[in-house]
Amino acid sequence: MDFLMTTVSYILPFLIVLSIVVFVHEYGHFIVGRWCGIKVDAFSLGFGPELFAFDDSKGTRWRFAAIPLGGYVKFHGDANGASAGESQAPAQMSEAERSVTFFAQPVWKRAAVVFAGPLFNFLLTIGIFFGIFAYFGQPVIVNGQAVVTPRISAVQEGGAGAAAGFHAGDVVKSVDGETVESFSKFQHIIAASAGKSLRVVVLRDKLETVLAATPVLAEVEGANGKVEIGRLGLNSSADFRDMLMQPCSLIGAVAWGSMKPGASSSKPDVLSAV
Repeated sequence: MDFLMTTVSYILPFLIVLSIVVFVHEYGHFIVGRWCGIKVDAFSLGFGPELFAFDDSKGTRWRFAAIPLGGYVKFHGDANGASAGESQAPAQMSEAERSVTFFAQPVWKRAAVVFAGPLFNFLLTIGIFFGIFAYFGQPVIVNGQAVVTPRISAVQEGGAGAAAGFHAGDVVKSVDGETVESFSKFQHIIAASAGKSLRVVVLRDKLETVLAATPVLAEVEGANGKVEIGRLGLNSSADFRDMLMQPCSLIGAVAWGSMKPGASSSKPDVLSAV
């Protein structure tokens, strides 16, 4: 039963994602090869024995193999599916037949075919991020960081937060009457309130609960060396769903999707603490 659950939860999704990535990568080689006039003998998703296959109108055999851990495109005249070199067959080919092999093409065409695989994976990544931003919106960014809902993910044992009665899952609504919209704002308030008794309102199980919390003075490493700030011993949420989002136009989604694969990710305040 445990093996079945592991397979369904981890192995099957991994194989599905891998198959999509491999298919897009190999399709890049395949379609650009065809555009360059190269004949494709086989397009295989997976290795090993064929599970099923069919031939298209241009003579390419589309294979679905038993071992779903990769794939390949075999161009006409290749020694193998990795295009590692020419087979012995081209020597016996007519000039017309040899002209549609991979190794008979000029350098720029061969370079285009090789480059197409990673390019298509890059475009796939852009497409995925475009879909995410178009559907969910774009994260709210302040000072280079994505803004996160002030939800508590963990309470450190023996800390001031535990003594005040904070629970994992609590969402901070206000501190001494001041509304708290983000975890970073909660951090700033607590950092400046060492030794001060605070009235903190949290949302717990859809009900508001009032807690009395007194941050303790702690020394932490800051940008300019060690500094002393108030701490409660609480960690922020690392859940993507707790990131604050704003509507994103289709043009904005394209821009965000294009920037995201090559940019350093704007991380939320995950694993931040107060």
